[in-house]
Amino acid sequence: MLPIGRKTAGRDIQALKQAGVLQIRYSKRQEAFVPVSLAFTEPKWPENQTQRRYLEKIRRLCTLMVELEGAEDPIAWYRGHCPGLSDRTRQRDFKELDKIGYRIGYNPVHDPDRDWAPNYEPGWYCKFPTGAYDIVF
Repeated sequence: MLPIGRKTAGRDIQALKQAGVLQIRYSKRQEAFVPVSLAFTEPKWPENQTQRRYLEKIRRLCTLMVELEGAEDPIAWYRGHCPGLSDRTRQRDFKELDKIGYRIGYNPVHDPDRDWAPNYEPGWYCKFPTGAYDIVF
């Protein structure tokens, strides 16, 4: 499904498991990896600080993907859940999510280009892909 090699897929799966955001097992019957649970587990933090920051970012982005959609104010939610991080880091995180279809933005109170639209609502919005978590165990 993805244009990557087996080794890259294996490294990515290992990083997600180490970050505590992926629990899978191999199913011989389905000849594929299948989820065991969608709950996050305790991460296995490495000694190397660069690797640790990378895993922290993976865990943070996955948390945003799962929990942020229902927030009335994504900025306040982010600040509450990631108090030690800068606004620049938040902007980068939101940009990363945007690349994969997780849209977070703000509709201004007055927008002449869209004020005529009957469904236009000012304020924050989160438009996330549908069906991403419709996994049946």
